[in-house]
Amino acid sequence: MRPEELMQLVKSGFLFIALLFSGHCFSQDSSSTTAIDSVVDLIRDDAPAFHKITRTGADTASVLADHDNLYITGEQKCIYTDQNDEVKLITVRGIYSGIEKTVSWYYHNGELIYSEQKWQDVESGHITDHERFYLQHGQLMVWLDKSEKAVATSSAMFQEMNSRLGAYGEELRKRR
Repeated sequence: MRPEELMQLVKSGFLFIALLFSGHCFSQDSSSTTAIDSVVDLIRDDAPAFHKITRTGADTASVLADHDNLYITGEQKCIYTDQNDEVKLITVRGIYSGIEKTVSWYYHNGELIYSEQKWQDVESGHITDHERFYLQHGQLMVWLDKSEKAVATSSAMFQEMNSRLGAYGEELRKRR
């Protein structure tokens, strides 16, 4: 761990997750989602200090698709990198049929660890879909659906998402 990372952890009160930054793996239990949430919170807190690259329109073509594989127009893609040019966060926003669709991908040590999608009605502000995905080594560990229930790891939907999400997150990071 670099000294500036350790100081940042101490300052943020996240010393208890210092082991995560030293290269230890997340285990596949409830403590792993808590650990990932802590890293995600740290990335969110640090986002204003990161270098931000914003792309719109044609630069983001085919980045964000809805469940029917219809692409969203007017997209905005933001890429946040740390001082070492390591991607930490990518967000994509667009509006389709009156719904603002936002997807965020969070990276730690060069790997996708978390993704979140939030669909919100533009007029009412009502959240129509909110799902969270926890990954380890490119593999989906936990998928929380819009009702905050875990999708069964043995389900066909989970297996399909597992086969696509990690690879897509890696492709998105490389395409930045």
